[in-house]
Amino acid sequence: MVPWLTAEYIKLDARFADHAAVPYLVGLYELTLMMPLCVLAYRALVLRKWYRFHAQVAVAILQVFGTLVFYG
Repeated sequence: MVPWLTAEYIKLDARFADHAAVPYLVGLYELTLMMPLCVLAYRALVLRKWYRFHAQVAVAILQVFGTLVFYG
């Protein structure tokens, strides 16, 4: 990761200070999977697509999974 970005993360969250893999993996997961899925769920909700409920449930389940991994 970019050194200045790592320094900023350490200021906000002490779990990044020990350079363990889990906080970085959760951040990568948030950027690569959750962000596009949240945009898809939002778009489906606004456009009233048939899959809007499924997208919202997927976002919620993955958010709970990410929280359990991060704090577990």
